[in-house]
Amino acid sequence: MHNLDPRKLVFLDESGFKTNLHRNYGWAPLGERPIIYGDKFGKNVTIIGAIAMDGLRAARAFEGTLDGPGF
Repeated sequence: MHNLDPRKLVFLDESGFKTNLHRNYGWAPLGERPIIYGDKFGKNVTIIGAIAMDGLRAARAFEGTLDGPGF
């Protein structure tokens, strides 16, 4: 590791989330039901980015999941 030049390293990370996330529980006065708004069907969103010593190299956000061709 001590032979690696940090200026040549690029770090890549990917993250994803769904757009329909909401709580399935809530607070309401005694005897009343809580009203929870949320879309039953959401989309998957993926974010991928690469950073190096000289700054941000690439960033991309798109709908769907990351696969081989998307990478």
